[in-house]
Amino acid sequence: MKPRRRRVFLIGIPHFDWKLVKLMFKEGWMKNFARFVKSGCYGEIVPQETKCSSPIEFTTIVTGVRKEKHGIGCGKYSDREYMNAGRLYTRKDIKVKPIWDIALEHGKKVGIYHWLLTWPAKRVNGFWVSGRDSQDDEHKTYPRKLWRILWYEYPPEPDFFDPRAALM
Repeated sequence: MKPRRRRVFLIGIPHFDWKLVKLMFKEGWMKNFARFVKSGCYGEIVPQETKCSSPIEFTTIVTGVRKEKHGIGCGKYSDREYMNAGRLYTRKDIKVKPIWDIALEHGKKVGIYHWLLTWPAKRVNGFWVSGRDSQDDEHKTYPRKLWRILWYEYPPEPDFFDPRAALM
C-alpha cells in the first residue's frame, strides 16, 4: 500500500507546451523536472480564450473551474485580463475557493509565492507573498515582516528572491 501524500506543490507555467516538454524528457533533457512530473500529476488548461490571459489561466489552475464560474476575466465590465470596471482584480474577486483555502480549512500549512491574484495577502498557517499585481507593499506579504526580509534587507530588484531570506 502506498503511503498517503502529505504535500501538494503546485507550479503554474503559462503557455506550457506539454508535447514539447515530453519530447525534451524523451531526449534526456530536464531530468529533475521529469522525475517531479512522474511522481506527481499534471494537466493542461482547456483553452478559454483566443488569446492567452495569465490571470484567467492561473485562477483556473487554483480553482479547477472555468472563468464563468471563478469570475476572473468574465463579466460586463471586464477587460478580460487584469481589470474589472476600471480597477485591478484582486484575490477577493475570485468567486470560488482556491486550493489554498481548501487546504487551510483542513488544517494544512500553506505557502504561496508570487501567484497571480493573491493580493492582498491574508493571514494563513504558513506564508503568503502576493503576485506581481500587488497594489501596495503593506498588504503584499504575510507575515508582514516577510516583505522587509524579501525586499528591504536583500533589495537588488523587486522580484529578486534570496535563499538567505527563506532560511530566515
